Amino acid sequence: DTRNLLRGHNIVMYPNPMGNVLNILTNGPVGIKIYDISGRLVVRVKANQTHKGLNQLDVSLLPAGIYNFKVTYEGNTSTAKLLKK
Repeated sequence: DTRNLLRGHNIVMYPNPMGNVLNILTNGPVGIKIYDISGRLVVRVKANQTHKGLNQLDVSLLPAGIYNFKVTYEGNTSTAKLLKK
């Protein structure tokens, strides 16, 4: 279940695969960096742009493919792979 993806760091991202919107449920502000399969940074969201609770990230401009996410919460960084359909 993708809802358990980052639960150890109080972050849940869904759905996977994602469509035009990625839901990010957090216990506080998080920083998010999204990299394409070649390692190029394609999206950066600063912690002051997110809040506790549900954050919705518009990913409609990203082409279909596999993306690596680096999510930072309270100094801890987690990584995850999500598919854009």
